Amino acid sequence: MSFDAALTLTTLCVAGALFASGKIRSDLVAILVVVTLVIGGVLAPDRALAGFGDPVVVLVAALFIVGEGIARSGLADTISDRLLKIGGRSETRQIVLLMLVAGLIGSVMSSTATVALLMPVALRLAGASRHSPSGVLMPLAYGGLISGMMTLIATTPNLVVNAQLIQADLTPFSMFDFTPIGVTALILGIAWMTLGGRRLLPDGRTPEDPTTSLDALADRFGLKGQLHVAAVPDGSAIMRRRLGDLTLQAERGITVLAIRRRDGLVDTVFSARADSMLLPGDYAALECSTDAYLRAVADGVLAPVPPDEADFDRWRRGVGIAELVIAPESTLVGKSVADLKFYASYELHVVAIRRVGKPLGGRVSTKPLASGDTLLVAGAWDRIARLREASHDLVIVNIPFEAGGPPADARRAWVALLVLLAMVVAMATNLVPPVIAALTAALAMIAGRSLTVDEAYRAVSWRTVVLIAGLLPLAEALQTTGLMGKAAEGMAAALGSAPQPVLQTALFVATALLGSFLSNTATAVVMAPLAIDVATRTGAPPQVMAMTVAIACSAAFHTPIASPVVTLVAGPGGYRFIDYVKTGVPMLILTLLVCLVMVPLVVG
Repeated sequence: MSFDAALTLTTLCVAGALFASGKIRSDLVAILVVVTLVIGGVLAPDRALAGFGDPVVVLVAALFIVGEGIARSGLADTISDRLLKIGGRSETRQIVLLMLVAGLIGSVMSSTATVALLMPVALRLAGASRHSPSGVLMPLAYGGLISGMMTLIATTPNLVVNAQLIQADLTPFSMFDFTPIGVTALILGIAWMTLGGRRLLPDGRTPEDPTTSLDALADRFGLKGQLHVAAVPDGSAIMRRRLGDLTLQAERGITVLAIRRRDGLVDTVFSARADSMLLPGDYAALECSTDAYLRAVADGVLAPVPPDEADFDRWRRGVGIAELVIAPESTLVGKSVADLKFYASYELHVVAIRRVGKPLGGRVSTKPLASGDTLLVAGAWDRIARLREASHDLVIVNIPFEAGGPPADARRAWVALLVLLAMVVAMATNLVPPVIAALTAALAMIAGRSLTVDEAYRAVSWRTVVLIAGLLPLAEALQTTGLMGKAAEGMAAALGSAPQPVLQTALFVATALLGSFLSNTATAVVMAPLAIDVATRTGAPPQVMAMTVAIACSAAFHTPIASPVVTLVAGPGGYRFIDYVKTGVPMLILTLLVCLVMVPLVVG
């Protein structure tokens, strides 16, 4: 083995280990790959950096903007509202609706964004019908994954695989080549989850409507005995002082969440801010241990109030609560609430944190946040509404109806719909190259005021863009050093005389296994050229093998770490690793069967 081949293989293995460990951000690993290949002399700098100008990278960035425009226009919210109206109390009907809508919306925008958009709807459907959220969130995630099998632009791996076909001078896929396969997989997935899969999911709690029951939230987040109401007695050491100047949290472990003040007949409730002052006779809603509360009362800092005056339902007019999930690629991962100065950034208090369905004990402000953690925050309604702008870091899963939000703009929704349809038609008819159609649609979204230029820049997941751009040269290095050829030669020698379904099965299983540890994008970068090379050596149709790899990249049903889509629902659904295995492996097998039957018929 040559030095270049050895270095490339080592780089691939180290990058894979780093991806799997999650200790270093995926985009940084991709940059490390580029630097290593250049310094090692495997690729010239212009070739190693060529990925940053690759059309597929620009296309992915443009599609992020189009997807954000759809979400901000209110078009997706309108669809979600319809779901709430027709979902009813039948869990079966809810599962069917959620998976269908996830498959539809996710076919033209990010699967992760689609699931994030529909999670609050799923939770409200479950709450209204007194079903466990675990029964609807996993099917929703699976619908989001299957949406990646619906169209060429539905997910990044499809575009990566298609780019490899173009590079090999082979006929690429058209916009809707994936659709018959995706529709079939969705139908079978719905059948499995409604008839058998949901019975394998944890029974979980029977939720109450989170917009009206603080007790339900207190139970779920382990806050029983942590929420108190106290009066501010005359002469208290904390009266007439700005909360920001006090050290209640640091010295006493007490967080003031809200203040209730009576002025004659007027009873006002407002969220506690850094510049708020407590006056004699005020009531304060507190988050602290019972011991901390009793010590403050004993010291004369606070005074107890009658039980009827401590009713938290009275406080909802001025202080809001919401549940947030840390997004899989959030910049907040690994940092604590204290490190992030969360209150200074969002003017919201983090009251409690749940991880894998269980409350974190101790002082939550000092604990590093992990992907999928659920945060309970409290603060002013307008501050909660602004959380929608932090969608790349925080996903709102339960937001009380009192928070409201900007009213839907019907004109913007229609503009977004027309832009989306025009882009799809342009791509389907090859009127212009796909990247030009997507860029034009992104500009039209901005011109139609579905989003601003700054919002467009924020909409792009630059981590994904850098990841793709940094890994494409690795695929080239694997080919130029002969490693890809040797792998394909070995696979062809072992399976060359086997029927085509056996080849497809081998590629599908290898891709699914690799995708259990790497991102689906990284998996596509490695497996797509291998599939094409194997097809060339065995005489199998390259498009069949390539599409098999693309479909397998979206079939991340069986582990909670295989895709951000499934990671997103782990916390709110309270799922364990085994829950994904029990429901996901049958989904994986069904998807493989769809591939074996449908792919040769569609692109063979």
